[in-house]
Amino acid sequence: MLFLAFIISPLANAWDGVATGTITKIDTINEANNYELRVFLGSTAMCNNPDPTVKTWAFLNSSDANCKATLANLMLAFSMEKTVTFIH
Repeated sequence: MLFLAFIISPLANAWDGVATGTITKIDTINEANNYELRVFLGSTAMCNNPDPTVKTWAFLNSSDANCKATLANLMLAFSMEKTVTFIH
């Protein structure tokens, strides 16, 4: 089992702490520092945002520390259908 601990940017301060699941989708947005990489764990809620389109994904920006290494690990976990854990 691949375990991935991922620290989200301080902008995600509404997150409750820990979310675990299998990555179901990875989206990219072509706007710098605007939640560029969005990672979905199915319908697992990852924050208290009342908007259902926002609360089911974690994000990573290209300006975040270790972005490339984290992205590589996320893509590997996604391709191998492994369980990941996000920690804020």
